[in-house]
Amino acid sequence: MQNILSFFPEITNVTLFVLAQICMAIALCCAIYSFYCKKRTKFFIFQLSCQVLYCISYALLFSWIGVITLFIACVKSTLFLIYAKKGFKPELAELVLFESLIIAVGAVTFDSIYCLLLILGNLVVIYVTWQNNIVVLTTGQILASLAVGIYNLTVANYVGTMYEFVVIGFVIVSLIKTLKNNKGKKIKEINLMN
Repeated sequence: MQNILSFFPEITNVTLFVLAQICMAIALCCAIYSFYCKKRTKFFIFQLSCQVLYCISYALLFSWIGVITLFIACVKSTLFLIYAKKGFKPELAELVLFESLIIAVGAVTFDSIYCLLLILGNLVVIYVTWQNNIVVLTTGQILASLAVGIYNLTVANYVGTMYEFVVIGFVIVSLIKTLKNNKGKKIKEINLMN
């Protein structure tokens, strides 16, 4: 990327930093809007948009592990969108495939100890998206967002850190609403779109 920048001397690292923060601000707006979507497919489309913007942000900050793991997340989200439209549930083999890809990418692009936070966060998100247990789902999402939020601080993706804490807030609010609406009943899934 630095070689590409040599052809555009007016583009500096500061410019790239600002563009990365703008991408994440737009992603944050998409994320907030997605939590208010009533339809599952619309929710997945906005979440996919967030992941694409997140990926661009990592590219602008030269975090290649972030770019590749987010690309894998985009593929996973696209698959989920297709499954949601067709009413399918993902198979265990797909879980193993995505988890293996994240580990392989982490091994190849590992450049600091903080990368482990991003790898761990992505592994947890992939795992919990296959779960029906609300406690596992919410706890996993909170832990993953904390890990990725801390990683974002290390690569100067400050709006990305704020994004992760907004996600944590929405997950907690959705959990409280779900528990309140289902007093004493067994809860099969949390609805992040309420």
